Amino acid sequence: MTLPTQHFFTLSATGAALPRLREAERYYLSGNLNEALAAAQQAWREHPQEPDVFRMLAYLHMARGEFPPAVQAARQAVVLESENPLSYAMLAQVYLTFSVYQMAHDVLSQAMARFPGNLSFTALLADLCLRRGQHPQGVELAQRVLAANPQDTYMKALLGQHLRTRKQYASAAYYLKDAVAAYPQRADYLRDLGISLQHLGQPDEAARHLTRSLALNPRDALTLHYLFYAIRMVQSASWYWRISWFFFEHGALGWILFLLGCCLLPVGGIWLPVAMLNVGGNWQQLTSPGGLLLAGLLLVVFTASGISMPARRGERFTAFLNQAIERLHLAEAPGG
Repeated sequence: MTLPTQHFFTLSATGAALPRLREAERYYLSGNLNEALAAAQQAWREHPQEPDVFRMLAYLHMARGEFPPAVQAARQAVVLESENPLSYAMLAQVYLTFSVYQMAHDVLSQAMARFPGNLSFTALLADLCLRRGQHPQGVELAQRVLAANPQDTYMKALLGQHLRTRKQYASAAYYLKDAVAAYPQRADYLRDLGISLQHLGQPDEAARHLTRSLALNPRDALTLHYLFYAIRMVQSASWYWRISWFFFEHGALGWILFLLGCCLLPVGGIWLPVAMLNVGGNWQQLTSPGGLLLAGLLLVVFTASGISMPARRGERFTAFLNQAIERLHLAEAPGG
């Protein structure tokens, strides 16, 4: 949804809780969700009937992954201010975030009938369509919103993520850069921008965004793996890591070649010694068994790193990445 130029949350300029909610907003934008929630809760204690308070509480609980308090706050906003489309938009957004798609559809249907022509609901419907796999309809709705408001960063984020999954990385990065600027605490936007930049041959920029994403969501496996490759490619232009990354991205092909290599290794390993015993001075007889052994070895070596990467996670892997990030920062520092 479109946001004001100066602020992240859409708040009433005359609301009694405005100073306290602006404080919560500042904490949120600085990345401190705990303090942001504490400020919003204090606003609720001071102004228990203020709809803006409940909309912000809903958003903050949603950002923290807390569905019951998020939906409860969003519903209360609708009760207190049922004539404000923002209340319905927030409730629909909570349902979307937690994948309660039927409830999101019901809220949007009710809201679009009540507030015809409101682009916020068109934007949310585009989001719902893309999440449900109705891609052509979702893209068409998102483009309709952007045609009416080219600065709508919510739609840019939506299209950017969709294009990233479709491997249209240049277009994805174009939209996601604006989305990241508007939503600096969205780990998934930072991750998808980093992945797109990695595919565009910008591993240094990719590593910077992926590092920020990892700080916000340390357990996201995709962020961990792409950050590993981005750091490797910043540190070295080694062809080995590029091949590893290729087989990480093409896991099915990697597994086929790895298993083929595992079959060739014992065949060549058994055949070669037998051939050596019967070589009789004709060393050309070793070409076939030696070739099989070498081919098997190369296939295993080249594919093993990439196909095993999805299994790499946990505290030790994260610690390794954190150390690599620190070394990278030290190397980039003046005099490093």
